[in-house]
Amino acid sequence: MKVHHLFAAASSVSETATIPAFLQRNQVGDLLTYYTERQSRYEGWFIQSETGFFKLLERIELLGADNNPLLVSGIINSGASHYWQFSNGASLGWKLLSTLSGLTVRSDQPLRLRIILDPRAVYSYPEFNRHLEVSQDKTGTLVRYTDPITARPIYLHIRLRQPLSLDGRWQTCHYPRDAARNSMPEQLFTYVLGEAETESIAFGYGLTSSEALSTSLAASRQRPVAPPEGPVYGHQTLVNQVATARISVQQSMRWLQTPTGQWAGLPWFHQVWSRDELIAGLGLSRDLQHQLLDQYLGQSLIDGELSTYIDSNTQCADGVGWLCLLAAQYSQPDFPIGLERRLIRFLLRARTGLLAAKTTATGLIRNGNNTTWMDTVGREGVRLEIQCMYGKLLELLYELTGQAVYEQERLTLLATVRQHFLYNNQLLDGIGDDTIRPNIFLAYLLQPDLLSARLWQSCFDQALAALWLPWGGIASIDGEDQRFQEYSSGEDNHSYHNGDSWFFINNLTAIALYRLDAKRYGNKINAILEASTA
Repeated sequence: MKVHHLFAAASSVSETATIPAFLQRNQVGDLLTYYTERQSRYEGWFIQSETGFFKLLERIELLGADNNPLLVSGIINSGASHYWQFSNGASLGWKLLSTLSGLTVRSDQPLRLRIILDPRAVYSYPEFNRHLEVSQDKTGTLVRYTDPITARPIYLHIRLRQPLSLDGRWQTCHYPRDAARNSMPEQLFTYVLGEAETESIAFGYGLTSSEALSTSLAASRQRPVAPPEGPVYGHQTLVNQVATARISVQQSMRWLQTPTGQWAGLPWFHQVWSRDELIAGLGLSRDLQHQLLDQYLGQSLIDGELSTYIDSNTQCADGVGWLCLLAAQYSQPDFPIGLERRLIRFLLRARTGLLAAKTTATGLIRNGNNTTWMDTVGREGVRLEIQCMYGKLLELLYELTGQAVYEQERLTLLATVRQHFLYNNQLLDGIGDDTIRPNIFLAYLLQPDLLSARLWQSCFDQALAALWLPWGGIASIDGEDQRFQEYSSGEDNHSYHNGDSWFFINNLTAIALYRLDAKRYGNKINAILEASTA
């Protein structure tokens, strides 16, 4: 299937053998996401309410002559809108309203469309006894749904150019991706509302019928942003793919932004996880990085560590380290004076807490169980990347204060790391643990002067031989390790850090390879770029 990305500054087209999906959000936080074939119960149109996401629309199907849904043959992403293309030449555009809970679905020709609803809270799985009331008048179709938990009605109004022929039956939908991910339930009941021959459908949500009507009216007046006429794809270079991917990522980052911070991910992780937000910060604009640093410098620390996420009672051993990496990047060319002073105070608090609660007799830093980014495989003890993160903290303190004591402490730390971690020209993942994992690349990005270039090359070569995946990524554990899982275990976390390949680690690895020897590792770098942007 072809996936086209058409932005003002860049465009690309790629061919995918998998079933692709698109995702949109708007300024009120609503979520619209679909695979080109039904795959997951997390697909659909979700309203963000005070109690979390609430699903309204299961799917809109384009029907063929045999009354069966036609398969989507391609996707066009033009930024704020997405288009499904069908093998019969038809297309269907999707666009959320920006500031209201409304949705426009539009074609350039009348199509026979079927509307399927699935009113429920995102993590609620009621059967077919949901209380729906459907009425019609000259404005369209009004659906009234009473939530069994809150007992409060909500409304969905649907405007069409032609009348909707009501069906009103419950059907079972199977979700193959959920089944493959071991994510239950893999099937649910959904409500077939009806069919219409139309080129435009406008949806409006509201807590009252009048609110739903006014929102659907606003939705009926907007059009999905049409793709350019006759786009040219003559220059499908890696540079162009990367430029297009960068725009897509920036858009996704905006959609993850909330008043309390950057969510870890959709559709599942509706929390602001410290580690995830700080890693993502490495790719933000300088202004947004400033805001992120300003936010975290005011947070409390527990034994020198940040909380895993807001209001959590757990800690992440690497949160401060990722903040240090972000601060080091932001510091070029310089820090604003006020931010610099706050950063120094924060780093001193972190250092004091770590020295008091986390330091071993050898002067190394230990971490708790499941507190690193590999938070499903324990790794309690003294880990490589945690030492290098503490080294980055000391490096920043020296640069910001000019006090040589911090640089001397850092050099002593690195010498101790070499003593306890370097074995047969290979860095251990942890003291007493020679498992080959990708944390070696994080160590290089944090403390490149830990080893000589020759030793780093030896370490990288051995790690790549064990971790490299032929499609252009690295595994989270040595492929020869007995714990290695060849296939993803899905919602069951058995494979998460025992085989699964992580997007952010792949790309940080590419940066590490580039900085060490771009020529030697050029093929690997390009392969990661191609896999990450295709």
